[in-house]
Amino acid sequence: MPHFASALLVGPYMPDANTLVLLHLDEAAGGSVTTNVGSLGGNFISVNFSSDTTPLPVLTTMLGGVSYSTNSTPPISFNNCMTNTTGGYELGYDYNRDGVFEPDPGGGGASGDFIVMTNLNIGNGGQTPFTLEALVQPTNITNTEEIICTDSSQANRAFQFRIESGSLQFQFILNSQVLTDAIPTTGSNAFTAANWYHAAFTYDGTNGTFYWTKLGPSRTAASVLLSGPLTMGTADGVVVGPLVVGNRGRPTGTETFLGRIDEVRISNMARAATGMLFPGPNVSIVSQPSPTNQLVGTRQPFGIAVTANGQSMAAQWLGDCERHEQHILGRFRAIDRRGRLRRGGHE
Repeated sequence: MPHFASALLVGPYMPDANTLVLLHLDEAAGGSVTTNVGSLGGNFISVNFSSDTTPLPVLTTMLGGVSYSTNSTPPISFNNCMTNTTGGYELGYDYNRDGVFEPDPGGGGASGDFIVMTNLNIGNGGQTPFTLEALVQPTNITNTEEIICTDSSQANRAFQFRIESGSLQFQFILNSQVLTDAIPTTGSNAFTAANWYHAAFTYDGTNGTFYWTKLGPSRTAASVLLSGPLTMGTADGVVVGPLVVGNRGRPTGTETFLGRIDEVRISNMARAATGMLFPGPNVSIVSQPSPTNQLVGTRQPFGIAVTANGQSMAAQWLGDCERHEQHILGRFRAIDRRGRLRRGGHE
């Protein structure tokens, strides 16, 4: 009889062609540097920005936290994560590769680690798409706590993606483009301090969209909180600021994220609800006794139904104009073009 081999998410993202920043945050405890495996490269450094000193004190307490995992079949594990309980702490992007994170100096000139927003595909020749996302486990949602931020003390200020007084908020400060919506306190995505959530903001060139989704092995798509029009064009693209995770990079770091953050990703596209962490509905393909072809839509996850008769089984699929083939006996493993690690099996 056929047995279904569902393609389930079982681990962190892999960087794809649209990934600019990707922090797995899997470094061991005791370190201060986490690697960006996205196309922009470089490192983020954990520092104490509770006071405006030069250089900022480097921290060795923010890495090595325990991230989200389950005992499902197959198990899901995101390994380690960033963890923080102290105000003023943050991860800052060492954009100029000098081994030191240099935040905004308080309006008195530019920092060596300022990044131009076009590098994040914001205002890159027009109203261009991008995605900000992370796994978060906040201890509360009542404070102002940055998830990803490029704000500064300059005359022209960039964006904040944050938790703000019980809401998820994105604002590009230069032109007062703001979206805010309440984080759920009831229902399947309700906030409780012990749970992990996928938080995301996408911009497709016209509309911004918030996603807030409680993590779980049965979830199949990110949950939309709010979608609304925003205008972010070339004037926004030339704005500069320090890229910071878990706080802001302007004196001083007073919007600290308290809790845990993992899998921070910035992309140069507006990722779909099923194009982030969550697999969409499976498409079953049954091939017995002769091969059967079935078209799977662009960026659509799929499952494979197979017959176990003691022989080696072959799984073959075509996706995004690339052919992948894996000969298997009872299990398969693949990296799809969304950068998600997939495994499956039969009983």
